[in-house]
Amino acid sequence: MPESSEPKPIINIHALASRMDMSPEKARQVGETFFASLAGRKASFSDALLAASRSAKVKPKRLTEMLGFMAEDFALPLPQTPASISERISSAAEDARDKANETIERISKGVSSVDFDAMRKEGSDKVAELRERAANIDTGELAGQAKELGDKAMDGARDLAGKVSRSISSVIPKGATGEPKK
Repeated sequence: MPESSEPKPIINIHALASRMDMSPEKARQVGETFFASLAGRKASFSDALLAASRSAKVKPKRLTEMLGFMAEDFALPLPQTPASISERISSAAEDARDKANETIERISKGVSSVDFDAMRKEGSDKVAELRERAANIDTGELAGQAKELGDKAMDGARDLAGKVSRSISSVIPKGATGEPKK
């Protein structure tokens, strides 16, 4: 990402104004005058203080308060710089690796706690039970029930076909089907 050609502000004027209990414009004007005077070749601290005080119509004591606030900020620990993209990717990869290892460990513990012999025994018991049930089924009785159900279905189908035929013939007049009248 290309950096902009304009310099980034160093001082948060709004925060400074809030701490000094004055408007941001007034805080900007005081600071600008004071630091411009102080940065001059033959500047002295007292001359810069008085010049800024007169220009901004602020008591010199307020300017020393501003310097106190800035000194407090410089005394704070440095904020952590944001991690670079490669550091964030590396950290994310390491986190993913850790999570994968945890998952593998949990799965391994889960699999090792499964009693496959008991499952095999239970499965073969179920198979034996199903075989016994199948052997006890009377196929002759099933065939009789199937024939009886089939006969009922055929009778129902014949009844339905008869009703449909009667219904159609009651609606369509004779000779309307395209057949010649007799």
